[in-house]
Amino acid sequence: MARPGPAQPVPHDATGDDGVRPRLAGLAVSCLGVQAIQQDRPLDARDLLDLATRIPARYGATSAILWMRYARAHAAVGDAADSERYLDIARTSLAAAAERPTWSYWIDETLIAAEEGRCWIDLRRPDRARPRLSAMVARADIGARDRVLYGAALAQAHLDDRQIDQACTQLDDTVSHLPAVPSRRCLELVASICNRLTSSRLTVDQQQTVTQAAVALRDRSARQ
Repeated sequence: MARPGPAQPVPHDATGDDGVRPRLAGLAVSCLGVQAIQQDRPLDARDLLDLATRIPARYGATSAILWMRYARAHAAVGDAADSERYLDIARTSLAAAAERPTWSYWIDETLIAAEEGRCWIDLRRPDRARPRLSAMVARADIGARDRVLYGAALAQAHLDDRQIDQACTQLDDTVSHLPAVPSRRCLELVASICNRLTSSRLTVDQQQTVTQAAVALRDRSARQ
């Protein structure tokens, strides 16, 4: 069900500790929502993130994170309209942020756009996902985890659009960053791309790329 808009921040003296508890509470609940998306429990994810966005947040960056994740939950249940709506709220919250705490350094417009790309994958619109994810992986200032996370998403978007050669190229680039990434979730995403490509009709060069990626993935998983 559509919501009227974001919750308003509470005054600092209403929290008892300068806004810290609401800030962390909303983020903590939102992390549970993200886990539910990863575990293919989209309805649970939507409920959890609905709760997270109702917890007053002191910082605009906090609100942006919560609404961005709420948009992803709506995409996971196939709700394109509300997904776009909450992404817009996330952008507005970020743009209006008068103060940016150091822990929120990672959220910016490009990242919100990349998460929008992941939403479009969930909504089965890989054509709309690709340019947003491409912009993210083209950045020079992102870490190895984000290169794997969004690189795997971009490879998935290519696969969903039956662009096998582009998917293989993106997979090759993505696995080159695996040695620096301990995230099990990232390894699972790369594995899913390898599995999908293995069942596709590939050229010799494409098959070699997938085989090399599978070896790199196996080596990295053995060091977990």
